[in-house]
Amino acid sequence: MNQQLNIYCDESCHLEHDGKNVMVLGAVWCPSDHVRNAHLSLRNLKRTHGLADRPRTHPAKAAEGIRTGPKESWPSR
Repeated sequence: MNQQLNIYCDESCHLEHDGKNVMVLGAVWCPSDHVRNAHLSLRNLKRTHGLADRPRTHPAKAAEGIRTGPKESWPSR
């Protein structure tokens, strides 16, 4: 049985425009039949941490929201 996956990719910067000498590429995947639940879970997580309910959240803003959110939800280091 073939399962369809959705793959979401992004890069940290555009080297030629940002003046940076390093770029990070990242990707996450999700089975197509789980996309809606994943979307709703991410939306709830953003609301919990006071982040805007937009499709994209800059990683620096997400990290800032997580660290200032409820202490029990801070990521462990």
